[in-house]
Parts: sequence; C-alpha cells; structure tokens
Amino acid sequence: MTAAVDASTLRAAFRLHPQGVTIVTTHDEYGNQWGMTATSVTSVSLDPPLVLLCVTNRSGLIGPMTAGAGFNVHFLAADQAELATRFATPLADKFTGASYEFTPTGGTKLDGALACLECVADSTYQGGDHTIIVGRIVDLSISSHADRALVFFDGVMTPVGTNGKDL
Repeated sequence: MTAAVDASTLRAAFRLHPQGVTIVTTHDEYGNQWGMTATSVTSVSLDPPLVLLCVTNRSGLIGPMTAGAGFNVHFLAADQAELATRFATPLADKFTGASYEFTPTGGTKLDGALACLECVADSTYQGGDHTIIVGRIVDLSISSHADRALVFFDGVMTPVGTNGKDL
C-alpha cells in the first residue's frame, strides 16, 4: 500500500460501511466440514444467478470451495451473533453445538439463517491478499422469519429490523 492508503486507515474506512454478516460452509473430499464468517459477499448477476465472495488467501476453505464440493452462503438472522463469532475464530470444530442439516449435495445448511444459497464455484480471481470466488447459485431457501438481519458496522455485529428500523 502507498503511504497515503495504509492498511489500518483502509480497514477503518471499511468498518464504516455496513455489511451483512454471512457464514460460508463447505466440505472436503474426506467429509470434513469447513466454515467461516464472511462480510465481503455480494450479488453479481440474476441471470445466471451468481454471488461473489472474498476469502483471505490464508483460509483453508478455498480448496474445498473450488474443488467441486460447492459451498453454502448463509445470511444470518439478528439472533445469530454468537454463531457468527464462533465461525470467525480459528476453532478446529466450529460446528459443535450448531444446529444444521445436510443438503442433498452433502453441503451443510445452518438452521435459523434468513437465507441459504447453495453454490458451486464458477470462477476465481486473485485480488491481493484475497481470492475472489464467484459462485453459481444452484438452489436457495428463504426463511419464513426473514425480518431481522445481522450486520457488521464499526467493528460490531448489530441487528437491524424490517424496513431498516433498529431493533
């Protein structure tokens, strides 16, 4: 980075941009489950349905996500901050105590999420210290209680309600 845009200043600026909190899950060829909390997630296209996420190059999830296992992106509900915190840590087994089911493709679908996008990797790009993964959405589900979301703002996970009203 240049002296004008150092990493800590850039991080401080992006902390002021509210982001939805998601958990990305996948599995490897041995059946091991992997997961992480992510806020760098956005829609790309409706036709075909595509989603983009940025994963640090240090993450062990990149291999399973792009090797054909697919991955699920969960949009978290307001009451899932504890789960998001657990998946943001380097714990070996983040799924212990989590409520989930397996999808027909073998993916992990976390209970309680507002929505779950089931994806397969469409393309990847290198972007500095992150890998940009574009996923093709092959199935999705939306919760019937999709009215209160979890967002990340200024370093804090914050619930927001329907129509942007605070809870």
